[in-house]
Amino acid sequence: LRGQRRRSAAADACAAAAVAAAVPAQGRRRFGIGSAGAWRGGAAVAGGAAEVGAGEQAAARALGSPLGDLEEALGIDEAVLKETSCPMPLASIASYLAQLRLEGKDAQAEASVLRRATVSAAELPQVWAAGQLARIAGAQATAWGSSAAAGGQAANGPPWARLFQGALLLPDAALCGRIGAVPDLPNPLTVITDVPKLVAEMLKDIPQEDWDAKRLRQPQPVEGFPSLQRGPGGLLPTQTPRELAQNMLAAAILNRLCGNLLIWVACAARMAESGRQVTPEEKVAVAARAAVRTQTSDLQHAKAEEQAASRELSDFQASYSSDAARQHYLDSFVGWKSSARRQAERDLEAARKELQAAEEALTASRRKVQVLPWHSQWPSPVPQQAAERPIFAVRLTAKAPILRTIKDFLDAMENGLIDRSGGSGIVTKHNVEAAFVRHACDVLMLCSSEAGEAEAGKVYTHMPMPVTTSAGFLMPNSGREITAPRPHHDFQLKIRGQTFPFDVAFSALVEASGALGFAATGAHAGTSPTPWNPLEYEAHDVLWARETKECLDLVPVVAALSALVGDPGLILGILQPVVPPSEATAPLGAAGIALMQAVLHNDVKMWPVALPDSARVRWDYSLRAVRHALSRGKEDADEENIDIICGAIGLCLKALPKVPNDEGSGTNGGCKGFGDRLKRMEFSALTRIPLAGATSLRAALAELSDLWPKFAEDTDG
Repeated sequence: LRGQRRRSAAADACAAAAVAAAVPAQGRRRFGIGSAGAWRGGAAVAGGAAEVGAGEQAAARALGSPLGDLEEALGIDEAVLKETSCPMPLASIASYLAQLRLEGKDAQAEASVLRRATVSAAELPQVWAAGQLARIAGAQATAWGSSAAAGGQAANGPPWARLFQGALLLPDAALCGRIGAVPDLPNPLTVITDVPKLVAEMLKDIPQEDWDAKRLRQPQPVEGFPSLQRGPGGLLPTQTPRELAQNMLAAAILNRLCGNLLIWVACAARMAESGRQVTPEEKVAVAARAAVRTQTSDLQHAKAEEQAASRELSDFQASYSSDAARQHYLDSFVGWKSSARRQAERDLEAARKELQAAEEALTASRRKVQVLPWHSQWPSPVPQQAAERPIFAVRLTAKAPILRTIKDFLDAMENGLIDRSGGSGIVTKHNVEAAFVRHACDVLMLCSSEAGEAEAGKVYTHMPMPVTTSAGFLMPNSGREITAPRPHHDFQLKIRGQTFPFDVAFSALVEASGALGFAATGAHAGTSPTPWNPLEYEAHDVLWARETKECLDLVPVVAALSALVGDPGLILGILQPVVPPSEATAPLGAAGIALMQAVLHNDVKMWPVALPDSARVRWDYSLRAVRHALSRGKEDADEENIDIICGAIGLCLKALPKVPNDEGSGTNGGCKGFGDRLKRMEFSALTRIPLAGATSLRAALAELSDLWPKFAEDTDG
């Protein structure tokens, strides 16, 4: 949150008192920390400085601005909470932090707790709450990096190489329990035989009777924070361990299939650049030499035929035959062959003149300084290391056709297969469903409970703490900046069937530094919907079968090129790496989802989108360079798939100018203006999350949706 404004001492005291008053006494006890006396001390701040000591007053003043802004954004909206009928008690994270501060610890003591060596990135990553405590306790309060992710680490290596690893994220132990990571995938992968083996390998640490059971999972304590825990906390999982393992396996398979595009491009570029570049003058000279050889051969053939016809005529005349018709025929035949020979001589002479001119032009061109074409001077858009990777393939049965693209794989799953040749088995028909969805991105899933209670009787209080962003304008008639939970947009893909059902999300993964790819639904906090943070979508967001197939052609292009564009260590041609946008705006990979919407609907409906000019230029260059490389090396790759990919790239190039930019450090290129941004914000508003910031944003949008068009109309010259 931005909350950098400095308030007066009185405003600070009021903010701290408001936080304390917002949580009733029974709610305070839910955290299992502090006592009523501590809260009375906090409330006394509002009554005056005389009622508290100098140290407590200084601490309350330091807490006022951060916690006041935090409560405005992530405080619980009781009205929305009642409408959603959430089965779990919710509380504001600001109330927890206020209670933690009012416990009586000073800033140095809390900073020493956070700096302990035992608090590692895996146990307590840098999260927004820790960031708030760091601001309160000092800039050096946290020692871990911002790239650490809750519940596991992202795949290693540059972004473009992570697709070859399959799984972009490790399973979150707080949600997956003892489910193992995705093993190395066989190549080719056979669905009917390999999928059950891989799932069993991932579930080997779980009793087999629990593979298809939904059981409550105990949250994991967050070291250094009293009673704070991570996990579903009393919330029954929506998927069984087997279903979670299948989702994780499917996400890895789809990411590997996306990586095939990078391999094709790298191989095509290598083949095109392996030989010496032939200049146009050399091509003309080669063609002229070939023409001379051809005309010489034709002349020799014409002379041989003329000689044969002349001998036949001489033999007839020597026989003294009186056949006049035969005499006339042979005379005509010899004349025809003679004229053919003379024409061949003229053609050979013309070919020799053309060869002489071509040789002179070639000699003159060699005296000039040769300028290499751009694709010979600039590096390939895909690093050549990708050409060393094998193409990943999937097949339904051992004797089924090899599938190398996501669309082919899902089409085969949709049609099913009965293999009667060797008794390999049956792959049933599956239904493919796809939709654009949105939700708040909460990668923490924090909760708390009262210490000392038995696990069976514990009541967990959940504290939603999603990533927030600024609306970019002030609240009408108040002058206050609006900060609200940031909508996170996914391309949700569900496969329903008996053999290999799965549920995955294609999005910019916050846990993987914003990389665009597939992740298993339910296996990570960022992809697990909850009663207070469900997936939201409208009717037009659910795709028809034709639209789904169009998106499946776009997914590999968007995933692969997004990895190239966002790679901080990769130079594309003459373009430097892009500076990542502010994390509060949107991950850079989210522009890939917006690009899919622009291709599919000829418009973008999502907000926010971060696409600064430097990233937009890299997108344009990557699309063009990849299409050029594939076209030059088409004969050395899968021609049918290459044609489909080039067609998808052409659609992306046309749609790229329609992708907006809401990032503050860049221009508003591609956006139709502030009115268009307001409409996208209305389409993307979160309506079912009971947080005060979301409610404030919806109220402001409802007011501005009437005021801004009138303002534009009145000021239109």
